Parts: sequence; structure tokens; C-alpha cells
Amino acid sequence: MARYYKGTGVGTHWQAPNNDARHLGFTAQSPGSPNLDSLRDHIAIGTTLSPYISLTASFAVARDYAVRGPVSPTTNQPAYVYVIDIPDTLPGDVSLVDPVQEIVHSSPPLPGPRPYHHLGPPITTIGSAPYLPLLLKALLYAERDAEVLAVHNIPATYVSGRYYVY
Repeated sequence: MARYYKGTGVGTHWQAPNNDARHLGFTAQSPGSPNLDSLRDHIAIGTTLSPYISLTASFAVARDYAVRGPVSPTTNQPAYVYVIDIPDTLPGDVSLVDPVQEIVHSSPPLPGPRPYHHLGPPITTIGSAPYLPLLLKALLYAERDAEVLAVHNIPATYVSGRYYVY
């Protein structure tokens, strides 16, 4: 069994009243078809209207996303980190994607250009390099956040807990 986390900030879609993922699971905000462009935009730009649900292998990353929501959490209005336990054998209605593998495997064979390469100087921080291609940003963000994407849904039966964070 693999354990993942999902941080949900105050003021976000997942914090709406009566939207407890322990009872409802998670559903992507767009039923569209998964593809490299929607994966790239979901990660690099933060597009929420996509067929993906972001998860992380890191509790610390999930907590960081939760507390950086649109509204600061408090003890009276906390953010949440959900615990998601995924069985080793996935049923047909659940699909996980490793975005790093998807991006790397989308490249043409060498000596073709790598769509995740850049033409600038060595990178010190992502934020200081505005010339980076979106695919490279997506690759770096996915690696930084230990990100895994669920496609379309995560059943409530896989949501095993919820932590209050503030």
C-alpha cells in the first residue's frame, strides 16, 4: 500500500461545506481527457480545471499547500491534510500518473531536442528564471513536491484520515 497526502487550504474547492473527502472522495474539477498539455498546465501554472488531482508523498509538502491557501487557517477554521492510502493493485476506475515519467517519456528520441531543456544560465531558483519552458517548470515542480497525479477520482474508501493544520 502506498501512502499519499493532499493539502486543502481554507477557501478552496475542497474546503466547501459538506465537501469532506473522507465521505465523498476526491473528484477532478474537469472530466476532460488527460494529456501532456493538461498535466503541464496543472503543475506549472496551477490550473485546477483539469482531469488531475494532485497528491504528494510528503506530509510536509501537503501541509505547506494547505496553510498557503487563499485564506490563512486558524484554530477555528483550519486547513486540512488528507491521508490517502492507495492499494498496490489499482482497480480499473482509479489511475495514478507519475508526472516526472510522463514528461521525460514524452520527449522525442535523441538527438532530438528535449522539451524540458532551457537555453539560459544554470538555474539557481525557478522563480528567478522566467525563460524556463512550462514543461521544465512542471518537471521541476513535480520533483520538488514529490507529486503524483490521480486521474478523475479518488474513492472515499482510500481516504483514511484528515489532519487539521494551521
